[in-house]
Amino acid sequence: MEKILKSLILNHPDASIGYDTFIDYALYHENWGYYQKEGIKVGKEGDFYTSSMIHSIFAEMFADYFLKASQSLNIPLQICEIGGGNGTFAHQVIARLKSHQADYVYHLIEKSPFHRETLKLDDSADAFFLYESIEEFTRENSFFEGLVFSNEWLDAQPVKVVEKYEGEIVEIQISLDEKDHYKEVVRPLDRELSLFINNYNFHFEEGQRIEVPLFMLQAVWGVDALLDRGLIVTVDYGYERQDWNHPARREGSLRGYKQHQLVKNVLQDPGEMDITHHVQWDIWKALGEDRGWKNIYLKNQKEFLLQSGILQELIAHNNTDPFSEESKKNRAISSLVAGNGYSEAFDICIQAKNMTRESLTRHKKDLLSD
Repeated sequence: MEKILKSLILNHPDASIGYDTFIDYALYHENWGYYQKEGIKVGKEGDFYTSSMIHSIFAEMFADYFLKASQSLNIPLQICEIGGGNGTFAHQVIARLKSHQADYVYHLIEKSPFHRETLKLDDSADAFFLYESIEEFTRENSFFEGLVFSNEWLDAQPVKVVEKYEGEIVEIQISLDEKDHYKEVVRPLDRELSLFINNYNFHFEEGQRIEVPLFMLQAVWGVDALLDRGLIVTVDYGYERQDWNHPARREGSLRGYKQHQLVKNVLQDPGEMDITHHVQWDIWKALGEDRGWKNIYLKNQKEFLLQSGILQELIAHNNTDPFSEESKKNRAISSLVAGNGYSEAFDICIQAKNMTRESLTRHKKDLLSD
């Protein structure tokens, strides 16, 4: 991967590449990208955890929400998960829906060939379909109605890095020093980047750095193309506009994870670690509105789980074994909702497409209100 990236830099007219290009190659190069290579990425043996790895109760709460939403909004119980990874969440949702004897269809889009090959969903194949890309899904599923779900999909996309430097807004790009090591260089904004920053009202203090998600233009277009009617449910960690201006975020949110350790320098070991950033919710919602989506919900994951009735899943028991199923489930619920736990870092964004105002009002009242 190092040779590929350095050759890319040396052969570029400016002898530099944007952070988005670096991240795209480091994560998604067809042979050497982090997500494209063989190897476990998620869980104890990987580099990071997701909420569904804590306990199946996380996915079960979403399964219950999917079922109730389909009934409330009169849409088919069809779920399209984008970036489904190793299928843990899908497997757990399907098991819960089966326990409710629900008539469902589950579609999973996963770019990684390693994850696609290792997906195992027992006997649910009759209602489970796997795709390599949003484009493949869209070709095979015209006028899809249902629920589009993603968990930590947006944060794993390539972003530009921009900074206010000596009074000017500039792009931070990656070049090479005399020892052939990566170094940052300042470049003027190109027209696309400048327009995006102006259109979505970015605000910079001197020395402030922020990630600019140009990728969202294509992501929203892709989701809009695949969904004819239904909900877009997006789970990720991110900030709204006022939060980006906090002094603690002056250096942006770009970072890496390797063996469950935070890596501040994302230029280190390309292809060998996860690279992530915080989602800009205001832009995601605004781009959806441009496509006619309705923004109906944005709260942190803890609030969503509490509203979904997760505390009712606690089990009263006298088993003193801390590794019993009852103890593990109760512990998982506590970690998801207690204090400033795991769920405080994540948000749930729900948007609707081609749904009537009356049905959305009823849906919010019945399922999304405190």
